[in-house]
Formats: sequence, structure tokens, C-alpha cells
Amino acid sequence: MHGDRSDGDRISLTIYSLRKRLGLTQVELGRKISVRQNTVYRYEAGLLSPSPYVLLQLWRLAATEEELRTFSPGLALLVDSQAGGRRAAQERAS
Repeated sequence: MHGDRSDGDRISLTIYSLRKRLGLTQVELGRKISVRQNTVYRYEAGLLSPSPYVLLQLWRLAATEEELRTFSPGLALLVDSQAGGRRAAQERAS
């Protein structure tokens, strides 16, 4: 059920789907987004969340309107969560 999927699950599935649609291996996709094959595997398996930079690189590879909409919420969520973590760390350091 799609309603039960976490944001991370949706991002993992979208990365996998994008790679398959583009006809790329994990190694080839990794080269395009400047990560290693095992990192692509970990993204697709939901073991690792892509950084905002990597999400932006994936978003740029996504050529269809549907995929752009799919990535936009995930990118916004990840950027927001990482920005919140940096703000909290800065506040603790002050």
C-alpha cells in the first residue's frame, strides 16, 4: 500500500525505477552522480539516504514530469531535515 510507505522507501523505489528506466547499471548510475556502485545499492535498498547533492543530481537525470514531481518532495524533506540538524548543532555549540 503506497500510503504506508515512508519517505525513504519512496525515494529508494524512485531511484531504482529511474535507473531501470534509463537502462543503467548501478555502476553507470554511480558514475553519473559521483558515487560508488555499493552506495547506489544502499540507496536502492533503503539502507542509506542520499544527500541533497545526490538527490539534485538524480533529479536532473529524471526527464519526465512525473519523476520530477516524485523527487521534489523527497528533496525538500531531506534538505529540511539536514538543515534542521545543522541548526540544532549550531545552537548546541553556542
